[in-house]
Amino acid sequence: EKKIDAARTDYQACAMHSSILFFACADMATIDPMYQYSLTWFIALFVRAIKDSLRSSKVAKRIENLNDHFTFFLYRQVCQSLFEKDKLLFAFLLVSRMLLEGSGALATGQKMTPAELRFLLTGGVAMENKHANPAPTWLSEKGWGEICRLNDIEPFDGLRDAVKWAPTLFQAIFNNSEPQEVELPDPWGDSLSAFQRILLLRCLR
Repeated sequence: EKKIDAARTDYQACAMHSSILFFACADMATIDPMYQYSLTWFIALFVRAIKDSLRSSKVAKRIENLNDHFTFFLYRQVCQSLFEKDKLLFAFLLVSRMLLEGSGALATGQKMTPAELRFLLTGGVAMENKHANPAPTWLSEKGWGEICRLNDIEPFDGLRDAVKWAPTLFQAIFNNSEPQEVELPDPWGDSLSAFQRILLLRCLR
């Protein structure tokens, strides 16, 4: 009995990851009522993933293998039932849920806060901006307002002043046809996660 309890405890991380995936699938019903996925169907896929995923004598590695395999397997299975236009949305839903919970392979050094997700979707709540746009020739008032609001989210403290005092460094990102490939000015290049870089690019582009 003690061994069973120990095994159950060891695999709690796997159970948590699977629950995140299931509710991500359930959320697709808000996109289209046709996207309905039962718990019985989900469990059947999970059992199959247990059999097909790489095995390991180390529990941590076994859980990592199972989570990785099941995530991709589930994604492929769900995409078979989605309209083409909704497949990217489902991928974003999966990734954002895993980042919010710090689950799965994405948990390594990467997390997303609810404030960051809200900013990506809305750009923050627009209010009167008391800070003058330092580069109106290329930076729109909308983009400058979003930079000011992003400045209030950790770890973007100081971003507003950085753009204010050195706008040309950020203009290089604005002008580039592939802004995601441009190295960010210090200290943003080393301190931001991949998702946080997207928030900054959202403001500039």
